[in-house]
Amino acid sequence: MRKGQTYFINASSFTNIDILTPEYVRRLLDGALELHDFLKSVVGMRPGLRRDTRFYIAFGERHKYTDGTRYGEPAESCLDLRFLRRGEPIDSGVDFGNQLSLIVGQQDGPLYRLHKNFYELPPGWFRQLADQFLAFFLNHEEKELNLYYDRAGNNFEKQKEDYARKLKQAIEIDGDGNRTGWAVNLMSRKQSNIRQDEEYDFMQELMTGDNDALPTLLVDAVNCRETISSIEKAPAGIRYKGQQKIIYKVKKSEKLEPKKLPMLSTNFSDAFKYLMMRGAWRRAIRGKSGRSRSGPYMPGLDDLTGG
Repeated sequence: MRKGQTYFINASSFTNIDILTPEYVRRLLDGALELHDFLKSVVGMRPGLRRDTRFYIAFGERHKYTDGTRYGEPAESCLDLRFLRRGEPIDSGVDFGNQLSLIVGQQDGPLYRLHKNFYELPPGWFRQLADQFLAFFLNHEEKELNLYYDRAGNNFEKQKEDYARKLKQAIEIDGDGNRTGWAVNLMSRKQSNIRQDEEYDFMQELMTGDNDALPTLLVDAVNCRETISSIEKAPAGIRYKGQQKIIYKVKKSEKLEPKKLPMLSTNFSDAFKYLMMRGAWRRAIRGKSGRSRSGPYMPGLDDLTGG
């Protein structure tokens, strides 16, 4: 090692397994440490959020599948997606942030599958994002896309300068001015604001499977890697409105340097929110309970905030 330089190594306790013995490690895993602490302290994995401090607290392994492509490799085109219905329209949720984030999903009977995500970092913009989408879904037979997005995407609609329209045009017309054959339906033109406490309640019902009016969520863990990371790393915070405790999503990660945004920011979780919280599904949980579930006791959160 050169003088005046710092050498860093991340090693797990398994480097001393001959001294510690497998039995010692097994005791730690079986009860001495929580899984979160075991992965961090013993295995040496990068620490994530404890489940009870996450905003999407009900999201888990049952929502993921790894057989979306043959051999488990990332898909190079839509032809590689085993569960995609190429003869039917597809949906997309998009977040217009520092990172353009786009998730493609489709209803599959009682299931709703997230098949693929795309992103574009500065200086890339709508043209580059659309080109990714067009190349991947070149062989999709039913070229109809239902686009869901934040209502801020409608700003400057009267001037025809709104972000939603720009992305629609970039998908329908390629960089050479030729029509692509795609028809993009802007599904959020009259969408109301989505409060974070409403999102929390909605995602609880969606992910627990307690509401038969909502589909069963499944996410391709190979082709939506960034989406899963964003969902699992989105932290929850607590604020008070009078005596009512409101759980909200902490979005400080969206200010990270661009190269860190895909895996570490909440951008993709917002695109996921817009995709799933469409009008019909939002109405499916309204009035089901007279009390919002956004203010229960949550061990991790309440312990951290002193609530």
